[in-house]
Amino acid sequence: MAKVKAKQKQRALIKRERDLTEEFRTCIKKEAELWYESALIAHEIYKTEEWLKKGYLSARDYVESELEDLGISYRIFMYRVKMGEAIEKFELKKDEIVELGWTKFKDIASLLLEREDAYEVDELISKAKEMSTRELSNFVKEERMKYKHEPIQKTTRMTFTLLNEQGEIVNEALKLACEFAQTNDMNVALTYICTDFLMNHSTDNETINKIRDEVIKRSEAKRQKAGRKK
Repeated sequence: MAKVKAKQKQRALIKRERDLTEEFRTCIKKEAELWYESALIAHEIYKTEEWLKKGYLSARDYVESELEDLGISYRIFMYRVKMGEAIEKFELKKDEIVELGWTKFKDIASLLLEREDAYEVDELISKAKEMSTRELSNFVKEERMKYKHEPIQKTTRMTFTLLNEQGEIVNEALKLACEFAQTNDMNVALTYICTDFLMNHSTDNETINKIRDEVIKRSEAKRQKAGRKK
């Protein structure tokens, strides 16, 4: 009886001495490491065209049938493919990048694949480790623009909630604007509508002149581009 009580006491002591925080950290670390492995496997699947062996005609068909029930859409699968490609291309070790996490590495994978210099890759990974997820996302956008030698354009997000009848009117107006502006871009169509409204109703001459100058500038750029094609 005394021995049983002693064992129970010992077990209780061990239980109290468990560092639950450390155990939790270990579990999270193991969970995080899995994205590294899954990225390499996804890349191997894509590289070897695994879907053909399974009887599918395309990677998309394969993902939709085999992986979507696991929460892996085609888009997410392709993210993992790119991540695996970057890991393989630069022979990145797990302990070098696993602390970045899936989200951060996903963001920089495309940039890594545009690099050839190993030093640039190391520098990019180091920067990513120091940035927040949002900072990194903005950094990647800017870098991509620089790499393509394109000007960085700032965007404004707008959201509207309309009644069905209002939505029908807006859609009809956008379709008509697309025809007039000869575009399929709804953003351009909306800008066209608003520009037309301001030109006809604004009493601010400075605003009207700015709009007119912008329209002339864009028209001239379009004309020159068409001339170069000829």
